[in-house]
Amino acid sequence: MSGARFRVVSVLDLRGGEAVHAGSGPRSAYPLLRSVLADGSDPAAIAAGSLRRLGLRDLYIADLDAIDSGSPDPGNAELLGAMARDGQRAWVDAGVADAPAATELLHWGASRVVVGLETLPGLEELRNLAAAVPRRRLVFSLDMRGGVAVARSRSIGELGPARLVREAAQAGYGTIIVLDLDRVGRGLGPDLPALAVLRDEAPALCWLVGGGVRSPEDLRGIAAIGFAGALVGTAIHEGTIRREDLEAEQLHG
Repeated sequence: MSGARFRVVSVLDLRGGEAVHAGSGPRSAYPLLRSVLADGSDPAAIAAGSLRRLGLRDLYIADLDAIDSGSPDPGNAELLGAMARDGQRAWVDAGVADAPAATELLHWGASRVVVGLETLPGLEELRNLAAAVPRRRLVFSLDMRGGVAVARSRSIGELGPARLVREAAQAGYGTIIVLDLDRVGRGLGPDLPALAVLRDEAPALCWLVGGGVRSPEDLRGIAAIGFAGALVGTAIHEGTIRREDLEAEQLHG
């Protein structure tokens, strides 16, 4: 992998102030995370371990309580601030659907605010956020299951993934995550052909994939279809993808 531009983003799912292992089934049943990066399930320790042990500065943080409630958890402000002081960049999905909530996350120390389709009320909110938040600080997450868009609003979900990609691009989003919720934590590997088709809808954007990444081989495959990076959770926390793998592939975070 030529790799200088390919970014690996370590994933940290939070519930009740602790790190949990995301997978299939209801979020309320996710077990506490056991990671090779730190002892216990303290998010701050795991975040620090991602930098210290893997050299990864980018972390995708999914605040599962906020995704369910629609309101960012003030309890995470200390974590985001500490990460920012350590030079880490937090990509935060906290169910944000309006500019005040996005601004609050940025004030706490988030580097980027993730606008998840799963919690987005409609296209108006998608556009309003893009108009209010600097392009480089905003990410659109195209949440899907089995190739079908997962949206809070049935009407927006029925637009389909390709149309939603075009809408995000037209609104001004520069970065898109394709998050396959069916593949999270299950080690199924990414669906490269489907990802390539989606990317063709807006090839000028910065594309990342989330869900199912198992190995350095998967990362090479993702880079080969023109994606700029990948979110990696289970494979990092279980030690399947190690620092030497990232260095050998010339990956960075």
